[in-house]
Amino acid sequence: MPEVLKILMVEDVQVSQVLDAAETAMRGSGHEVMRYRDSAALWADKAALAQAEIFVFSSNFPCTRELLSTPQRLRAVVVPAIGTETIDVPAATELGIIIANGATPENVESMAESTVLLMLALLSAMNRSSIATLAMLAATMP
Repeated sequence: MPEVLKILMVEDVQVSQVLDAAETAMRGSGHEVMRYRDSAALWADKAALAQAEIFVFSSNFPCTRELLSTPQRLRAVVVPAIGTETIDVPAATELGIIIANGATPENVESMAESTVLLMLALLSAMNRSSIATLAMLAATMP
């Protein structure tokens, strides 16, 4: 029988659909999942916190050395988005905890959309700049 992992998740409205899907998949695989509305609720559940093996947080959640060292068997912190700036990575490394990012389609799509919009903005600015340059040249020609 596969090992049952104790997974703690903290809610974030920005990634709630991703968390919903992850929770469903993990429960479907037989794992125990606890989901908290905020960090205060997580800290209040000391028994579950002490037994956590995996944390799933958004990149908005402060994951400190204190939090990382509270569970006795913490193996990993998973961020279902891009970025680990709110995780104490040196502490995680020292404690032997894996940090993982989730490659959700929304991350890639939003970056692609932003890139196209930036290119269009630059192209538009270049066109305005070119027109202004041509106008200046025309004004200086006899």
